[in-house]
Amino acid sequence: MLQKTQLIQAYSPDLVTSIDSSSEVDPQEVGLTQEQIDTIWDSVVACYESGIHPALTVCVRRHGKIVLNRAIGHTHGNEPSDPQGHQRVATPDSLFNLYSASKAIAAVVVHHMDENGLIHLEDPLHHYLPEFASKRKRYITIRHVLLHQAGIPKVPKDALDLDVLHRPGEIRRVMSNSSMQWGAGRKTGYHAITGGFVIGELVKEVTGMDIREYLKRFFLDPLGFKTFNFGVTDKLIGDVAPNVYTGYPLPNWAEKIAERVLGVTYREAIELSNDPRFLTAIIPAANIIGTAEETSRFYEVLLRGGELDGVRVLKPETINRAIAEQTHSTIDRMLGMPMRYSLGFMLGRSRFSLYGGNTPKAFGHMGMVNISGYADPERSISVGILNNGKPGITIGMVKFYNIMNTIANTIPKVKR
Repeated sequence: MLQKTQLIQAYSPDLVTSIDSSSEVDPQEVGLTQEQIDTIWDSVVACYESGIHPALTVCVRRHGKIVLNRAIGHTHGNEPSDPQGHQRVATPDSLFNLYSASKAIAAVVVHHMDENGLIHLEDPLHHYLPEFASKRKRYITIRHVLLHQAGIPKVPKDALDLDVLHRPGEIRRVMSNSSMQWGAGRKTGYHAITGGFVIGELVKEVTGMDIREYLKRFFLDPLGFKTFNFGVTDKLIGDVAPNVYTGYPLPNWAEKIAERVLGVTYREAIELSNDPRFLTAIIPAANIIGTAEETSRFYEVLLRGGELDGVRVLKPETINRAIAEQTHSTIDRMLGMPMRYSLGFMLGRSRFSLYGGNTPKAFGHMGMVNISGYADPERSISVGILNNGKPGITIGMVKFYNIMNTIANTIPKVKR
C-alpha cells in the first residue's frame, strides 16, 4: 500500500505572500483588468493550499510589462519532515533551481554561437570534440543534440558522481565513453542530463570559456541579470530554496521511467539537487539558479526578437529557427509520450498543452515536472513559475497545471 502523502502545512495566504508592487503595472496598461490578475493569483494560492509546495513564485509579463510578480510560502522550513524548522518566507527575489528548464538556456547559448559563426548546427559533433569520432557517435550532429536525437539519452553512472563535476575533463571523458541506444537522428528520446553535458563541453572547446562564463558575458551582463546562471557561488548556497519531496511514493512503473530518464530514482534526484556540489557545479541541463522574474525576462528577450531595453543579444531569425517545430507529436522513447520539440524548446499545443489550453505557439521548457518557463506570442506573455515542492505523481499536480491553464484562459490573445 502507498504511504500517506506528505504535505506541507499551508499557512494563511495573507501571512506568507510577498508582492513586488513596485514592479507590477496597472493591468489596464496592457489591456487587462485587476479581476483577471486576481483570478490568476487565486490559482497560485490554490496550488499552495494543496500542500505540495512549500513555496511558489510567479512572474507574468504582458506586452513586456510585469502584471504579476509574487511569491507565497516558505523557501526554508515547513518541509514535511520538519514543519517547524527555521522558516524563511519566500519573496519574488528568492532563488530556485530550474532543473530541466535550464536546457532552454543552454540551447540559446548554442544558437548564439551558431549565429556568430563559431559552429554550425549541422556539423558533426566530433569536428569539435574528437572523442565522439568513434563508431556510431561520429554521425551525431549538434542539431541531434538539441533535438534529443543524439542517441545517448541514458545517464552514465559516473556522470552522477558529484565530485566528477568538479574535476576538469572528467565529464567529457565520461560522456565520450557513453553507450548509444540508437543511431543518431533515428529516434527521439529525452536527453535529461547527457545532452547538456555535451553542450557544455562543446562551448568550452570552441570558445575557451565554460558555459557559465559565456552566458554571463553575452547575455546576463548586457541585459542586467543579477543571477540566473548555471550554479551559484559558495556564498549563495544558503539562499537557494531547498527542494523537498511532497508526494506519494512513486508506483513501480513511474519509478522505472524516472530512473530511465534521470539515471537515479526521483527521490535521489531531489537529494542530489540540494547538495552543495550540485549547486556550485555547471550542469547545463539541470542547474540554472534564478528567480521567476528572471525566468520571465529571459523569455521576454526571445519574445521580442532578441532585444530588450535597447540591448540586442540575438537576431530575430536565430530565434525563429530555434523555436520552429522539428518533431510533430512524436512519441518520445524515454518519456513514453508525444512531444513537440524545436531545437532546444518544448512546444505548446492546441490541446493537452504543457502551457495551458490553446497555446499552439507557446515555447519554453518544463523542469522536474512542475517548473515552467515559457512565452506565448499569441498572448504576448512571458511567464516564470518556480517552486520547491516535488510531489511526483499526485492529484495536487492538477493545481499546478491549472495555473498555466488559468493564465491561458484569462489573458486573451492579441488581435492582429
